[in-house]
Amino acid sequence: MYTTLFTYMPPLITELAELILKDNAILFVGTQLSSDATSAPAVEQIAEALAARINYQRADRSLPAVARDYEVLQGRPALILALREELARQQVGPNPIYQLIANAVLPTTKLITNRFDQVLETALTQFEKPYVLIVRDTDVPFFDESKVTVIKIQGDISQPDSLVITEDDVDAFISNLPTLSDIVRAFFATKTLIFLGYDLNSAQFKRFFNQVTRNLSVYRRTAYAIVSQASEGMDDVGQRYWKNQNVEIVFHDAIPFLEALAQAVKSASTAAVPQKQSRPVSPPPSLPPQPYKGLQVYSEDDAAIFFGRGQECMQLTNRVLANRLTILYGESGVGKSSLLRAGLGQRMAIERGLLAVAVSEPGRPIVENLRLSLLAAANRAGFRPQSSTDLTGLVREVQRERDGPVVLAIDQAEQFFLIYTNEERLAALAQLEGFLADRSLNLRFVISIREDALAYLQPLEAILPNVLNVRYRLERLSQEAAREAIENPAALYGVGWEPALVQRLLLDLSDPDAGGIGPAQLQINCERLYREAISRNPNPPQQISLTLFESLGNTASLLGDYLTDTIQSLEPAQQSAARTLLSALVSSSGVKLRLNLPELALFVDMAQDKTLAILNVLAERSLVRRISRPGRITEAGQTTARASEEFELS
Repeated sequence: MYTTLFTYMPPLITELAELILKDNAILFVGTQLSSDATSAPAVEQIAEALAARINYQRADRSLPAVARDYEVLQGRPALILALREELARQQVGPNPIYQLIANAVLPTTKLITNRFDQVLETALTQFEKPYVLIVRDTDVPFFDESKVTVIKIQGDISQPDSLVITEDDVDAFISNLPTLSDIVRAFFATKTLIFLGYDLNSAQFKRFFNQVTRNLSVYRRTAYAIVSQASEGMDDVGQRYWKNQNVEIVFHDAIPFLEALAQAVKSASTAAVPQKQSRPVSPPPSLPPQPYKGLQVYSEDDAAIFFGRGQECMQLTNRVLANRLTILYGESGVGKSSLLRAGLGQRMAIERGLLAVAVSEPGRPIVENLRLSLLAAANRAGFRPQSSTDLTGLVREVQRERDGPVVLAIDQAEQFFLIYTNEERLAALAQLEGFLADRSLNLRFVISIREDALAYLQPLEAILPNVLNVRYRLERLSQEAAREAIENPAALYGVGWEPALVQRLLLDLSDPDAGGIGPAQLQINCERLYREAISRNPNPPQQISLTLFESLGNTASLLGDYLTDTIQSLEPAQQSAARTLLSALVSSSGVKLRLNLPELALFVDMAQDKTLAILNVLAERSLVRRISRPGRITEAGQTTARASEEFELS
């Protein structure tokens, strides 16, 4: 049963080197690595030194166990000081084994380590390989794909409050660092993992591994753990245990393994250069006719002009990959649908996955809409599945073809509760529960819903346990994100923005009460200004100027023009009623009101269906916001009171 590197090192090393070259492998660097076979790893020496300081007598002499008692007896500051002192004694010069790791990685490689010293960073610096350090959730926005990424899951000694040292710290990792843990779990779900310097028999490692892999699909890629022949507990039973966890045990000393891997990566990199040059250069993706969408939803074809949501795209992607079911929510008009289609869809393609987005429609089950959407997404990706009549069979075929996850998203999920009957909802939820329970499917679900309709989901926990556990709230645009959304799309068309105008728009569109800038208002202004600039000067170079903006009025004027255009798009008989409806939603003192459909119909003296038709147009153009008031839903999903809707100004 023992797997030795001697028997298949060349093919394995070649495979891993190619995966590193394609950024499809992650190195997990543990604390058990040592270049001196005659001495204990540094982490064990530190644990023993701390144990001696407090006369520690327990059988478990691991660092988390010793650190827990040290903290109880001496306090956290004393523990940090002791760790620093012992680390200073351990680090006396360059470490050959970490120099080999630094030599083996490429500029795009991701390294995950539970070392909290700087030995890995020192080696990367020696080999002149720039890196980005990720220690906390707040570091994640600085993720840089052009540099080596070092993720320190147990913190950094230079940032004492980040340290994950004691047993309690380790157990709280997932809950205390949700964004960072999402990244780690996403890597577990989609990449080939190479474990170096880990004691696979330790209770701490097994707890961490089980926490991260819980609820992930069995379609995780095979991981490799490089362990020495002398490792305890790696008999036939131990190997079989890890085989069941999809981890292949490779018996070999770390140094010769890393020497071979570094050489293979170098050879693969050299061989890849002429191949890359010999391939014809692919044309850039075609741009849509205009750089701004106004109030239309961004589609998959608009990914090239989708700016200002880079951080949200990355965070949502990691959360979706790390969990079977994710709830995406936010206020109406904040851009959830666009983030799904133009953001998440592109990220899934990078992960060799496929996203399908469906909405609820009267007369057609939501599962059928998901099937049709997945079939269309597969066709857009360039293949025609044979198992197209059954969603389960279609998912299996797509995941085999793509060799990656399938993501099914239900957009505007509040409509699911308004359109379908109780029986239709229960049937759909039962099917959804079956999909979530089937670990043979490399499948993720996203439910996108307005924040004011989240109450619909809570009673469904009896059918979908923990349905609200994993959520992602989409906020309004920050100042910097809004700047990107203004400037970057036009730049692709050779059009610039005068800095003074950009600053003016950011100031005018900011809403301190709502916290940020609404994408809808920003798009209305940008689309109108771009269209006006091109009509006045169709020949490059072009710049959208503050003078042009002021000639059109101000942001309020542009929004007013949009209102006028919207009303004029209605039938003449509806235009007066539309103005009356908008005025009804504001009090005499200027305060926004929220009214239901019967109240608004009475206000304009029209039938409710005709009033609703006008309100639908105003809602589509983001002039009013629809708020669903769910009826009372029992734990079995039965509605006991009719759902209603209210409207307010956006």
